[in-house]
Amino acid sequence: MKTTLQTGLALVLLGVFLVSAPAAYAVAPAATLTGPDITSPIAPGTPIILLGQCTNTTSAYLSNYGSLTLTSGGGFSAGVVPQITTTYTLTCTGSDGTATASFTVPVASSTSQPTAAMTVPSAPIDASNSAVSISWQCTNSTAAFITNVGAVSLSGQQTVAITPPQTFTLTCTGSGGTATASGTVYPWPTSSSGVTNPSIAFDVSPSTISPGQSISVTWACSNATSALVNGSGLGSGWTSLNGSTTVQPTVSVGDVLFYHAGCYATNPQTGGTLSALDNRYVYVVAPTVTPPPSTPGSVTSSITVTVSKQKPGINLYFTSP
Repeated sequence: MKTTLQTGLALVLLGVFLVSAPAAYAVAPAATLTGPDITSPIAPGTPIILLGQCTNTTSAYLSNYGSLTLTSGGGFSAGVVPQITTTYTLTCTGSDGTATASFTVPVASSTSQPTAAMTVPSAPIDASNSAVSISWQCTNSTAAFITNVGAVSLSGQQTVAITPPQTFTLTCTGSGGTATASGTVYPWPTSSSGVTNPSIAFDVSPSTISPGQSISVTWACSNATSALVNGSGLGSGWTSLNGSTTVQPTVSVGDVLFYHAGCYATNPQTGGTLSALDNRYVYVVAPTVTPPPSTPGSVTSSITVTVSKQKPGINLYFTSP
């Protein structure tokens, strides 16, 4: 009887222990993902290392990369080479669900500014010619257009009909904007071209100075678009088509000062430069010395002395002219 009671009591205690023992339970996964401290967009194709960790998981996946192999502690590293701004998302999956973490790598735009280059005949052509060869090239572009020709390939060479003078303008268009280049084909000038040459009126006075004196410089251009005047005291530079100035250069006796003026225009028939030029010289001499005025009692006329012997002794006769 006693044995039976002991056995029953043991079973009851075992039951109580089994009921009160804590049951096993699942833990939710956790995910972390980090990368370098990027303060400004990086260049496309720059390698980046991402570091992360998954806990309480059975698998891990990184978007834009692929499945991950975790260390015994759940950590990993992944090398990525983004070409554009990319967000990488880590997904850690376990028996009690999933956990995610993200990291974004900013990447600078790879868009480049287009460039344009065009070549046309540089020398004037016979006006009777009706065609010339032109060439062009666009870079970082998706479309190209040439005035008086139309849409063209991004690079090439083509013979086109013209009536000179004629200008061709290439426009290259891309995601980074547009670029242009142009060239003009000119005909040879003819006697009946009607081109008017520039003319110039240039004066520098006086032509002779002494140290400390001033010089007046004046100029006037006709049928011109630009003027250049230089010389002692003026410096050198482009100026207005008409003007005047006064200078007082530092000089020494014997110096010769040089002054130049030019009037310029573009030949509308050939694209060449038309000009009218003139030069002037100024000579530096010693100042003129003016004698002082006469004072009272001074003799300003010459005196002729005549010596004559008439009697013993000498007699002097003074004759004033």
